[in-house]
Amino acid sequence: MLQLLANSEIKLFLKGMLILFIVFTILIVAILNFGLQSLHKENIDNNIAIMGNILYQFPELEGDIPAFFTKEPTPEAKEVGLNVAKQYGYTRDMPLVVSTPFENHKKVQTIKVVIPMSILFILFMAVTLFLLNNLYKRLRSYSEHVDNIADGNLKVIESKDKEGDIAKLNHSFNKMTKAMSTAQQKEWKEKLLHKNIISDISHQLKTPLSSIKVFNGLILDSPSLSSDIKEFSHKIEQQSERMEWLTKNLLIIARLETKSLPLNNKSKDINQTVEKVLKTLKDNWQKKDLNISTTLKEKILFPHDEKWLGEAITNVVKNAIEHTEVGGNISIKTLQSPITVKIQVSDSGAGILPEEKPHIFERFYKGKYNTKKNSTGIGLALAKGIVENHGGVINVTSKEGQGSIFTITLFKDESI
Repeated sequence: MLQLLANSEIKLFLKGMLILFIVFTILIVAILNFGLQSLHKENIDNNIAIMGNILYQFPELEGDIPAFFTKEPTPEAKEVGLNVAKQYGYTRDMPLVVSTPFENHKKVQTIKVVIPMSILFILFMAVTLFLLNNLYKRLRSYSEHVDNIADGNLKVIESKDKEGDIAKLNHSFNKMTKAMSTAQQKEWKEKLLHKNIISDISHQLKTPLSSIKVFNGLILDSPSLSSDIKEFSHKIEQQSERMEWLTKNLLIIARLETKSLPLNNKSKDINQTVEKVLKTLKDNWQKKDLNISTTLKEKILFPHDEKWLGEAITNVVKNAIEHTEVGGNISIKTLQSPITVKIQVSDSGAGILPEEKPHIFERFYKGKYNTKKNSTGIGLALAKGIVENHGGVINVTSKEGQGSIFTITLFKDESI
């Protein structure tokens, strides 16, 4: 309870309620006092009228009548009066409406009480709504702050509160924000270092790889090669090209992780990007006699880099082709809602084991059912990096023996 009183909103609320209570008490006392004074005057006027009526008919009682209204009556006189009044139906059980002065007084007093009570209620509601609005306004600011944190904007919250639960909440938020900012900077430095190392290695490998390819080409051009040497030379050529491709893509992944890969985003039809990918992979699925079905919705305009998003889709479809048995089925769909654009790639392959799913987008990871010897295991990692650089996400749902569904989800800009 004492902790609650430390909040500025509660203090302000209690002060407001105390002021309203004092004002209400003074107002009610004033109204009651005014009503009693008014009733007192009406009672005197009524007694004077009765006195006049009696003296008008019995003038000889002028000296005795006033004393009946100013002196306390005796018990005997009260008893006589009650008996006579009963004969004419004038008793205490009579409804208030019979007594005109009191009925009028009731109406006036009711109005005088209801109006101040209504005003007081309105003031009470106004004060309560003001305080609640102020409280929820702060809560909304914290909600916006959480959204900003999710968007990577790690700024602290400035607050005038020095004590209370809101001040503690603000302190906790700022503490969390600073910790996340420190962790983010550390992670960023590590990724940048990682990128620089990979970049250096890639550049260092480029020259010897080029030399190996040149020397190997000269060997292959020799007319006196034995079949064994020629076979080894072809293998050297293949592995050299593979190493060149691998170093190139590792560098791309590193640049994606540090957000340093420039994207040329233009508003284009997602369906056209998907169709271009499928054309380039036609030979791949025809070699395995796969059944490819597409469900491309109406024109879906979305700002994206056609080259790089096409690369991501290519890697996902390639993965589906590699893991689908001969004669199997692959389905590609595009979907859109008011806030998202989705590209789904489904296959009838062997599926993914539950323990493998958390690692499926990691670099160099190969699943249990990956039988391709030359697979590097970076295709899905590259796809993930490209999609995330477009502000989207990629996930997979799969059951062993029932195939997999890879879904690329891109989020529309609210201003579109």
